[in-house]
Amino acid sequence: MTLGTAKLLNEQAATPTSYVVGDITLYTNKKENNEFDIKGLVNKITIVESIYSGSIEVDLIVTDAVNLLEQLKINGQERIDLNLKRSDLKTDKKSGFNLTVYIAEVLNYSRQKPGSATYQFKCLSKHMLLSNTKTIGRAFDGTPGKLVKNICKSDLLVDNKNLEQVSESGVVMKGIFPKLRPFAAIKWITRNSFDSKGSPYYFFETARSGITFKSYDDMLEGDVFNPDNNAEFIHNPFYEPKHEIGTTEYYKETKRRITKLSSRMNMSKYISTGEGAFASQLHNIDIYNKNYKTEIFKYKSPSKLNDNVPFHDDEFEQYGNRKINDCVTGKNYFISSNSGNKNNYSHMLNDNLLKGQSYLANEDIISHDITLPGDFELEPGRVIQMIYLRPSLEGKTDDYIDKMMSGKYLVTSIVHEFQAEYTMKLRIKTDSFGSDLTDIVSSEVENA
Repeated sequence: MTLGTAKLLNEQAATPTSYVVGDITLYTNKKENNEFDIKGLVNKITIVESIYSGSIEVDLIVTDAVNLLEQLKINGQERIDLNLKRSDLKTDKKSGFNLTVYIAEVLNYSRQKPGSATYQFKCLSKHMLLSNTKTIGRAFDGTPGKLVKNICKSDLLVDNKNLEQVSESGVVMKGIFPKLRPFAAIKWITRNSFDSKGSPYYFFETARSGITFKSYDDMLEGDVFNPDNNAEFIHNPFYEPKHEIGTTEYYKETKRRITKLSSRMNMSKYISTGEGAFASQLHNIDIYNKNYKTEIFKYKSPSKLNDNVPFHDDEFEQYGNRKINDCVTGKNYFISSNSGNKNNYSHMLNDNLLKGQSYLANEDIISHDITLPGDFELEPGRVIQMIYLRPSLEGKTDDYIDKMMSGKYLVTSIVHEFQAEYTMKLRIKTDSFGSDLTDIVSSEVENA
């Protein structure tokens, strides 16, 4: 069975799940006459991208009745060019992915039916395969973004056009890479990098924008994803379309509909206090002048997605009659620094470690896994606005919106699935609430 495409009207998308497969070209290891169109053999395409991953991952499910593996001597390093596209019904705007990836593994080979075999090509970007072939053993000196860009260009041979989303800001750091693979060196830089507000950096790749190196604060400061001036995504189990399929109105209203939703409520203060989410303490030993000092961190006004903080700003008995952000000894960090070398690799940790760990501990106070119609323009690192409905069948007024759960969310990963339809599975996270936690219903009102 070949890969199907969803409903089209004159080559335009009739629904937000419509798409067209342009080409899927496999290049063998021969030097000449090595291009083969395998579009007819692929029956599912999955593209995975995440702010926690340095490469996109493309999985192709192949149904092979022509003995492709033996004929082309595929052994796990072949290049594949992939083109997926569509024209928007509302604007005729063309969008899509043009990807070049390389087979990293051939998985799940089976012969369930006579005359054909099925298997999976797991593919990665070129820089990930190249990273496993070399190590870096040299001195470095520069801002985190410049160091990352230099590794990408000189060691991983990434084109400049794929590095436009690499921020070169940050505090200068220097040291020596002790024979690390390029990607391991980038991960080390990322782990030790913070922006002016103390928020951590992320290194990742998306199908649309290429390699990205941004701080958490930079992602939060970006515009809310809103290409059609209809910014809010909504989950409504009782949704019924108001317009007919094939109309621009139908396309627009179904584009933002969340068809599936499951949630992780990571609101445990028991866990977050132990992770330093709201307060912590740093123990710093300066090996240069033999000084020892401590610094404390208290959650006050960090960058966050929504207006309301994720805890009650009151004293509680369970915290020793203290506020939760006064419990600074609940999490301790220990580092050694060298004040005689101002820009060494641990220099950035002195002022930013506690803030950075707080950002990391709070980034997924609430996490949702949602399913949406496909959208080539939405990518990890973008902020979306979500409406979360109360579990009630009452009238559709403002009262049916769960104001605590609704608000801005950061898209942290997307799984694009292309089969009969184009759908996306998103993981979205927020570090704050859409309503004030002190706005609690009074027991007198509840019992009246």
